[in-house]
Amino acid sequence: MPRRRSRLSRALDLKPKAFALFEGLSRLSPRMPYRLGFFPDVRPYDRARFVRLLKDRTRESAVLDLPYYEMVAPLSLYDRDVRIDSFFEKDEFRIREIAGVYGEVIVPGHTLTPVDPERLVQMEFDDSRLAVWHFAFPAPFWLKRREIADLAMVVPPYRNYCHLLLDVMVPLADALRLGGAEGRSLSILTKPSRPPMVEAFARGIAQLGYPVELIDLKPFEHAHARELLVGFSRCRNIERSWPVKEALPLLRSIFEAAYGPPTVALGPRLYMTRGKSRLRALTNEDELIAGLKQRGFHIFEAKWSNHAEQVARFSAASVAVGVHGAGLANMVWMRPGARLVEIAPSTRRKTTYLNIAAELGLGYDYVLGSDEGRLEAFTIDCRAFFAKLDPLLDQDV
Repeated sequence: MPRRRSRLSRALDLKPKAFALFEGLSRLSPRMPYRLGFFPDVRPYDRARFVRLLKDRTRESAVLDLPYYEMVAPLSLYDRDVRIDSFFEKDEFRIREIAGVYGEVIVPGHTLTPVDPERLVQMEFDDSRLAVWHFAFPAPFWLKRREIADLAMVVPPYRNYCHLLLDVMVPLADALRLGGAEGRSLSILTKPSRPPMVEAFARGIAQLGYPVELIDLKPFEHAHARELLVGFSRCRNIERSWPVKEALPLLRSIFEAAYGPPTVALGPRLYMTRGKSRLRALTNEDELIAGLKQRGFHIFEAKWSNHAEQVARFSAASVAVGVHGAGLANMVWMRPGARLVEIAPSTRRKTTYLNIAAELGLGYDYVLGSDEGRLEAFTIDCRAFFAKLDPLLDQDV
């Protein structure tokens, strides 16, 4: 439950009550989930139904290496990392990666979560639990059925850039890299209301030579796919689930094919502002930006409409600075040896971007500001910040 919601707003929230009602209805008969279009149960993929298993490996997180490991403890204060309590692997530094072609699924248009047509449960990598209303709500999707004869791929239109890029596109690019779609036509299942980078993802795959059809599923229809291309990277601590670094060159090629050459002048020093975001505002950002401009930084705000520029600017940056948030996932475009400097409130420390830096061999530093206030707003001591940044810039010359 979001911690910024008041006790009254939580009490008036009808979604948990609606979920409980429909969960009860779904238990009335074995086929009732299908009739309701409501699948409350989440269960693991059946390993026996993989048509092709392209990869199945468990490895240690690179954050165990120095100097990254020395930063784990201080960034873990206040314990903001998100964990999957039911995940089978208890070691928070062990990562499991799977990619393959899975046989026969239903994909409801209103949720885009693959469903086992026999067990009538949502499928996840290695997780057994109840879903939440956002991923399980009713819709009579049986009114319209689309048969997918080609190999299918699901790209849910997440509105969080970090999750769309790292949870969805990186593992799927890994499955493509491993030959999961070689010689096949590919149907990408998504929704009409999607971020433009989903269409760019499909366009780039097509530019690389795959026959691709982008299929928009509407709420009251579903797809029946005979084979589904899937990819997963999972860890009990989800901040360590990303990325599958071997997939990043292909993912870069996909977006570069979709966008073409950069159309803006690029520089080695980049500051990504959160702009007018209501959440986690840096209240003295003007002072910080003034100092960064004196040091040759380009000031940039990431938006859904300028994803091509995000890829280009982070690819060119040798030093990138930004406040903790989804946009920092763009660090996956940075070249080995480049450095990210993350700014965060003292009471909102997470290891997300430290873990990614370790996996990619990037330099990483963090600077903590004040405790977070209302809507996580905070300030930063700019003098102390530049005292830490300037030696890093000297190394970058």
